[in-house]
Amino acid sequence: MAAAGLLFGTGAAGAQPHHRLLDTTCTFEQFRAAAQQHAPDLAADPERMAKFEKVLDMSVEERHAKAAEMRERMGEIPPEKRERIRAWKESPEGQAEITAMRTVLDTCAQF
Repeated sequence: MAAAGLLFGTGAAGAQPHHRLLDTTCTFEQFRAAAQQHAPDLAADPERMAKFEKVLDMSVEERHAKAAEMRERMGEIPPEKRERIRAWKESPEGQAEITAMRTVLDTCAQF
């Protein structure tokens, strides 16, 4: 899932750790170090990491404002997209990515 989806809730709705990303006080450097240890596939993806860097360069307040703006702009998620999201959340790949992201966000302050 893209950083924007994780951050702004456009991905797997409530199951994503986007609130942790909104509220983290970790720097991008801390996030990257945690990702290298707990989510090496994510850490090795320069495009995705660049998106996280952009997000983490914002203050917590800016992230919350951007999330509210995107939710308002996106409106209701169509049923077919909601079903794809549900299927992804329940897939082994989705579960692994959700768990890895939670671990990264829960541990980044230690780096």
